[in-house]
Amino acid sequence: MSALERHRYFLLASLGTVLYVTCLGLRDLWFPNEPNVAQTALAMYLSGDWIVPRRMGLVWLDYPPLIYWAGSLFSAMLGAMSEVSLRLSSALGAIALALVTCAMGSRWFGPSAGLWAGFVLLTFPQFAFQAVGYRPDMLFSLFIASGLLVYASGAGPAPWLPARVAGFVLFGLAMLTKGPLGLLLPGLVLCLWHGARREWRPLVMLAPLALVSLALYLAWFIACAYQTGAGNVLQELWQQNAARFASGARGHARPVYYYAVTIWPDMAPWSLLLPLALWWIWRKRAWNDPRQQLLLWWFGVFFAFLSVAATKRQLYLLPAYPAVALFVGQWVASVVGGQAGFGGLERRFATVAAMLAGSLPVLLGGILLSAALGVDLLVQRLALDPSETAVAGSLRAPGLGIGLVSVVAGLWVLRARRYPDLSRVLCRLAIGIVSVYFLVLCWFMPRFNPVKTYEPAGRWIAGNVGSETVVGLANPRRGRAKMAAFGFYSRRNVELLDTEDAIERFLRDHPGSAALLAGDAAEAIYGPANTAWQLQVVKELMAGGDRYFVLRRR
Repeated sequence: MSALERHRYFLLASLGTVLYVTCLGLRDLWFPNEPNVAQTALAMYLSGDWIVPRRMGLVWLDYPPLIYWAGSLFSAMLGAMSEVSLRLSSALGAIALALVTCAMGSRWFGPSAGLWAGFVLLTFPQFAFQAVGYRPDMLFSLFIASGLLVYASGAGPAPWLPARVAGFVLFGLAMLTKGPLGLLLPGLVLCLWHGARREWRPLVMLAPLALVSLALYLAWFIACAYQTGAGNVLQELWQQNAARFASGARGHARPVYYYAVTIWPDMAPWSLLLPLALWWIWRKRAWNDPRQQLLLWWFGVFFAFLSVAATKRQLYLLPAYPAVALFVGQWVASVVGGQAGFGGLERRFATVAAMLAGSLPVLLGGILLSAALGVDLLVQRLALDPSETAVAGSLRAPGLGIGLVSVVAGLWVLRARRYPDLSRVLCRLAIGIVSVYFLVLCWFMPRFNPVKTYEPAGRWIAGNVGSETVVGLANPRRGRAKMAAFGFYSRRNVELLDTEDAIERFLRDHPGSAALLAGDAAEAIYGPANTAWQLQVVKELMAGGDRYFVLRRR
């Protein structure tokens, strides 16, 4: 066992910390998802009501409470609620998920496979992006993967009931993070796994074990229903699960082939190796191994179920990523260890795939260099507003730096073809990916903050409305979605105003407060001929790349 394999958990934890934790505070909470979750966590944190999630003083049951508990816990530990304290749950969840994946691979396929599986997972692009945001999906994925690992450890030749019970406890935590799918999908995976192997007794035992998960979820559900009314909770439960599955009425409606397309860039460049890994496992006749079968059912159930659902987002497939990482990790470990057992044709296919993966950094780096050098021309053609133009200009330096590093890393990978040494190609590819990711997360992404942030506008509101606890927002088209973004940073409730009369009433009832009028909504609310409202404008604010007029009572 090499030194890297012996210290694989420390290596993955350190790498995850450098990639994810170091950049958590470099940008504000970005609309739309983060402010919604953060505002609800803030309300829970300040009120001490740990049962009923609320946003702007109203019950908001888009997610169960565990993500809000996590944000509040880290905020209490760090002494204040901030971007770092809120996002820490996702970053640490991502690191923990990589370690769980490493443990699964190490236990089932050897230390090298575990190390590579954990590393591959850490460096999926979509995984990395979700690791530095404040959303429930990373914790949801962690509990599902941990539950499957723990359950499988107690379902082998020597069955151990406590491990299987612990697995369903983790599924219960997944339900508390994102709802019933936390039990439904892993439960379906285990049903198909046992059923395909004709393991009838473990299959029958899944029903009473599911009661463990349900007990955790129902404890919160009943407490919340007691305070808010069972009808409200059941209605929201239906809307967030069954209605979203059957209809895209709440947004994100996508065609059935959506994930078949997005999986490739979301897991690039490792996704190019997935077909080879699956082919290699089939050639080894490893499908008879129950652990390989579990991975296949794991990925297959999530992929098929989510593809059939009407509502789709790329991050929804996140819980299935560890299965893909374990497939690829096994193959990479065998190649690096010289044990792949490929024939000449197979090895040539593997080399071509690895070269293609190495070519991606060169291609993307070249595009980034060209865009950075031609940023002035792009600004002219896209007709950007002043704030967007400023951001585009600030991207030149990181674009040049990241593009150059990406091209150099890609050429370094391709140079290994001279030997030829497939293991050298893969190791160099891994080093290049880490270098590019660090620069993207810590240098490139924060440059977009000026057109994504609501923090300066929120700070101005907080400092200028005195003791008023509410601020008005006149944005009929997108106001409901943006309430939380203004509310979190201003620490004020936000009232939606859709008409001229509503604005006048609000300013009359709250003389010390202000109403924010979206620049593109002024004509729709006041009419093209009415300019009297301009006499009430005391300031213009930019928030999320949009212009707002601040109206106050004269």
